[in-house]
Amino acid sequence: MDKDEINLIVELVNAIKSAIQQTKQLSDTCPAFPLWPSINEQLELLNVHLEQGLKPDIETLQRIDIGLIAARELEFDFPDYAELLESIDYAVSRWDELK
Repeated sequence: MDKDEINLIVELVNAIKSAIQQTKQLSDTCPAFPLWPSINEQLELLNVHLEQGLKPDIETLQRIDIGLIAARELEFDFPDYAELLESIDYAVSRWDELK
């Protein structure tokens, strides 16, 4: 999934749900990786906002760093998953532009 592909709220919802599922699977496969809980917490937080139809406030948006984690820690071992997280992070940064 390219960063440009998430342009609709429904696409973001689907991407987040997919990422949550993949995070759980990867956490089960590689439980020693210390950032799974942080990634999952961020994805769940975004999911709650979307389910409630609320735009995250600036404080919440500043806490989202899944794209950075993906680029620094996951790109080599889990490139597709990293790209998904980067796409979500990018879409969230453009929240007001999503339809």
